[in-house]
Amino acid sequence: MINLRNIVFRNSLLVAVLSISINVSGQESGIKSRILSYYDFESAMPPVRYSGNPIIKHGGWAGGQVQEPCILENPKDRSKLIMFYAGANLVAKDGGKGAIAKAWAYKSDPYVWFEYPENPIIIPDPTISFEEFSLRLDCVLYNADSDEYRIYYTGTAGRSLSNSHAIGLATCPAGADGYSMVTRANIKKYPGNPILTSTGQGRNDGTHVSQSAIIIHKGTCYMYYSYRGNEVLPGIRYATSVDGRTWTKQGAGDILSRGPEGSPDSRYFEWKQVFKAFGKFILMWESFNGKEWTACMASSDSPDGIWTKSPRNPVFRPSGIDGTFDKLFAATPAFYLINNKWYFYYVGACEGGNYNYNTWDMGAAELISR
Repeated sequence: MINLRNIVFRNSLLVAVLSISINVSGQESGIKSRILSYYDFESAMPPVRYSGNPIIKHGGWAGGQVQEPCILENPKDRSKLIMFYAGANLVAKDGGKGAIAKAWAYKSDPYVWFEYPENPIIIPDPTISFEEFSLRLDCVLYNADSDEYRIYYTGTAGRSLSNSHAIGLATCPAGADGYSMVTRANIKKYPGNPILTSTGQGRNDGTHVSQSAIIIHKGTCYMYYSYRGNEVLPGIRYATSVDGRTWTKQGAGDILSRGPEGSPDSRYFEWKQVFKAFGKFILMWESFNGKEWTACMASSDSPDGIWTKSPRNPVFRPSGIDGTFDKLFAATPAFYLINNKWYFYYVGACEGGNYNYNTWDMGAAELISR
């Protein structure tokens, strides 16, 4: 029997994917763009930093860091963008508790963001074991059929990042203007959370699963995630779903794994983004080689792989310049096509040492054909 409900869901989530990549279809047709192919896209790396960086600074509720920019075209006002992002207070004795926030911008000026004064909009729930301590943002989809945002996030149990991580889902009505109803009071966490765990959904991935990126292709949702077991963040794996809630892990293991010693991803793979452009599936992730956090990229002709790492990796590195917010580290990378230009959003840190207890601000850059 044909499940009409699933068909509607799949069609509406396809709208979500197009919203997240913001007019990628225009890019594929080459309209008003000098970057006309994946070769052009790859050859244009690295993006050129915005002179007004950082665009969002840590402080207040996010006293230590902001991170993980997930940007959508506002579904009710195409002149505006909405950003979901995460932050943390970085109080060492608290383990760096994190939460999720929102901001908006005019599409005509995607460097200037207006933060919601009542941030954060999602906080850890001490009554839910997998997220009792902290949250990080994974990705956000807009479901046109239900007129809601679907917010995927990673929850941390306990008072230490060494405790287990799992992936959860929250939903929120978009409302009449696509923004004002996105508040703490209106966001509902899925009662079946967590939707992905380290030992469930058909495979044992160790002790943690975290930091998912999701794309929909031909009615199937594909989730790419990090994991920890005997090793910390050694690669990326994937799972599939027909409804975005119930997932089955796929493949024999890693779809992307560590490079050789000294390569940009020789140590860790973490927060990531996936999108389709130029007929390719493109996966971004933050990588660590023991010295610096950078941004890396891979591509595939199919969401199931095979994934090929870019020979230009890392496609974006810390500035290395004294006095800049991103002198030493660059992380949580994401590309968005806005008004036929590719914009790159990321976070940077200028202090050495532990990732969690650096201060991180958000920056932006633009990809310019060479």
